[in-house]
Amino acid sequence: MNSLANPLFCASFCARKRNIFYSAFFSPYPPEILQQIRPPPTGKNAYFPETQIKESMMRYRSPEIRIHRILHFTFYILHFLLLACSCEKSGTEPPPPPPPNKPDTTSHNFTWTTYSFGDGNASILKDVCIINENDIWAVGEIHVLDSSGQYNPHNAVHWDGQKWELKKIPVKIFNTNSFIISTLQSVFAFAPNDVWTTDGGEVIRFNGQSWSEWKFLFDDLNDTTFGGIRQFWGSSNTDLWGVGKKGNIFYYDGINWQRIESGTHTNINDIWGVLDRATGQTTILAVVSDRYYVGEYRLLSIALNGIADTLNWTLSRRLHSTWFDINSPVFVSGSGLRVWKVHQWEEILIPNYFSTRVRGSALNNIFVVGAFGLCVHYNGSSWQTYEDLMMATGSFEGLAVSDNLMVTVGYVDNHDVLVMGRRN
Repeated sequence: MNSLANPLFCASFCARKRNIFYSAFFSPYPPEILQQIRPPPTGKNAYFPETQIKESMMRYRSPEIRIHRILHFTFYILHFLLLACSCEKSGTEPPPPPPPNKPDTTSHNFTWTTYSFGDGNASILKDVCIINENDIWAVGEIHVLDSSGQYNPHNAVHWDGQKWELKKIPVKIFNTNSFIISTLQSVFAFAPNDVWTTDGGEVIRFNGQSWSEWKFLFDDLNDTTFGGIRQFWGSSNTDLWGVGKKGNIFYYDGINWQRIESGTHTNINDIWGVLDRATGQTTILAVVSDRYYVGEYRLLSIALNGIADTLNWTLSRRLHSTWFDINSPVFVSGSGLRVWKVHQWEEILIPNYFSTRVRGSALNNIFVVGAFGLCVHYNGSSWQTYEDLMMATGSFEGLAVSDNLMVTVGYVDNHDVLVMGRRN
């Protein structure tokens, strides 16, 4: 308990204040009057004669003394009120209110490391996923010169916590038993032994030991012209979604794949969702627009029972990526960066480059990447651009973010590029 609220403490404290107060101020009677009304006794058994008492009483009742009596009385009344108010305030005053809530922030301070794996020939990395800080996959198209001067194709790199290793993930050619190392478009992981990737038409799964064909999507769907997958998202390996070119949406329930009618033939560039484990409800959004041509711009809400326009995207601005958390607003990147607040879209001012991906681990740890090496971080309070990562040409295309790590991939000139940022 606060000591000032203790009545015993208050009484003792006030008594000390009273004594200090009395000793700090002079009596309101002048010295000559004090000598008249209060002559000092002499001797151990001194007493006042009756005549001296009567004489002192007459002086005490005189008009001159009466004024000082009034002043003295007023003086003590004021002092009593001062002590009473002081004790009451000390004993009952509540503690001061806590400071106003401030946003929960993280640091902008990251250490950056840049890698390149190919030797040109239009090498590019298109997507990346972080399983943990010692298990990261990036996919795309990587051409490495061999000893004979020929380009040796790879389509993935893997981080084991110490180094990056080039990988070849075989992709089966439709209706044949032949395999090629083709460009991979997306990678998504649920666990170290449950990683998914695609070249657009074939879905390939990693079981922790090897990659194997999981499904050629256009085989029994009998539609090879509709377009392929460009991005995955899922809450589990029995709730996996894929979106891509020409309005393509696929869903996998752990047993069967099915195509979901999107209502558009415009490219779907990105998909993101959140599972509320308390309610079991899943919210999924997908971004519709063409990166290079003017056309349809939509933000779709996706569910098995139907697709709907959502969040009233009426802006004539290209969308390319979206991210949100269970307790955060919706962020959309593309031609600028916007956030959905109070039933309207608000623009966030970042450098004016096309932003290809927005991802985060929480509301106070969001990254946006894009053309010419654009990389911007939100720490819950402010946005910071990392100028040192800017490039004269090229673009970041894929992005993955965890609490203390981010990895973005893309290309510069005709070489692939991967940037890893670790929080200091």
